[in-house]
Amino acid sequence: MDHSEILADIKALLASLKSELPPASHEMVEGLVAHGEPKVAIEILCEHLNELGVVPDAPVYSQLMRLISKLGLGEVYGAMVPRPDKPRASDG
Repeated sequence: MDHSEILADIKALLASLKSELPPASHEMVEGLVAHGEPKVAIEILCEHLNELGVVPDAPVYSQLMRLISKLGLGEVYGAMVPRPDKPRASDG
């Protein structure tokens, strides 16, 4: 997976999450992608998903985990993203 493929995958993730993220979060990550900063874009995306309690669906979650791995980001980023198979704290 080369740099341009990673950026395209991040754009696809953003499109999948557009209705779940506030415009400011979407624009911030999109801006980082436009400036060729995929690692920072994924870091910020993970942080925002965590802070907002956005649970991505299973395919989006899987793609995000693959990108985290490909970019060599630490486990902390994968762990902070809410898993689609775990109930939210507010659900129980």
